[in-house]
Amino acid sequence: MKHQHEALAGFPVVTTFPVLWGDQDPFGHVNNLVYLRWCESVRVEYLERVGMWVPLPPQGVGPILASIHCDYKLPLNYPDTVHVGARVTRIGNSSVRMEHLIVSHKRDELAAAVDSTLVMLDYASGRSSSVSVEIRAKIAEIEGHEFAASAPGRVRGAAGVARAVKPDVSRVVSTFLLDEPTRPAHRRRSLLDWSINGDFARDDCSGQGGDPPPGQGDDQRSARPHRRRC
Repeated sequence: MKHQHEALAGFPVVTTFPVLWGDQDPFGHVNNLVYLRWCESVRVEYLERVGMWVPLPPQGVGPILASIHCDYKLPLNYPDTVHVGARVTRIGNSSVRMEHLIVSHKRDELAAAVDSTLVMLDYASGRSSSVSVEIRAKIAEIEGHEFAASAPGRVRGAAGVARAVKPDVSRVVSTFLLDEPTRPAHRRRSLLDWSINGDFARDDCSGQGGDPPPGQGDDQRSARPHRRRC
């Protein structure tokens, strides 16, 4: 069954999923995690089309999900069918930002809007890797337009000297998981509080810095992550 809602007109990849009876929770509507599974499935289809997907278990350089945010617009119920779109909205040095829309076929309305950020990761070293020229070209081809290149992010040390930042993704993730639950609530950060090759900055554009991961030297501890200007 094909159905092209006007909201999905600009999405190069659209996949249809049936709403199952088992997708509903005790509250009588589709559970919130099901929305994210639909987005995961269409995201994988997109990555396969542009050559970003890697064989499992992952080896070499491939994408890993760094963040995902969902705005739930409409509760869904069985029976129904949803149409889920995926498109890339930004390509950074080592990251790709993807947008999803979920549309209810029965109600012909937008059910959710989802934004996610993927990082190209060297699975052997655990460090971020640049988005290749070939992948950029394939994304541009499927999206029908080119993407502006991003300059590497920079932070300033205690001496005020700017330097490029290429942190170890696995260390940042491990630090977040081990350190954040012990921090007071007002001091906690998200993973995207850390700039990875300049691709990540807080979306609230507050300009508020954060302490770097523990265990680093005094010079690095005094540095503040680079933030985007609104």
